[in-house]
Amino acid sequence: MSVSYASVGWNASKKSYDATIAVGLSSISGCFVGVATIAHPDATIETILIRALATAASWCSTSSSRSARSAARARDFSRCSTNRRYLGVTMFLVAAAHAVLAIVQFHALGTSTRWSAF
Repeated sequence: MSVSYASVGWNASKKSYDATIAVGLSSISGCFVGVATIAHPDATIETILIRALATAASWCSTSSSRSARSAARARDFSRCSTNRRYLGVTMFLVAAAHAVLAIVQFHALGTSTRWSAF
């Protein structure tokens, strides 16, 4: 271990990797919201957004655990191995946003009074 701390350097490769993640998440979420709005017109936007975030987190999990690991074994794709952590952190943040929205939607804004006796 060293005594000094060196932060992560944001080079062009990491910036392009982050941009790819952002484009992937926004396209998956946008497509999900568009299709769900047409397929289920009676659903609220909060419910659709919760489901879209769950789908995006699942995509990040699948990409980080399966695709990036397999691609990292090849020498040409060694960049995926070093940037796999960013995809995992992004998956955590998207899953946390999904959890917070679900808790707020179903527990704070719920209209059911069947548990009011407790």
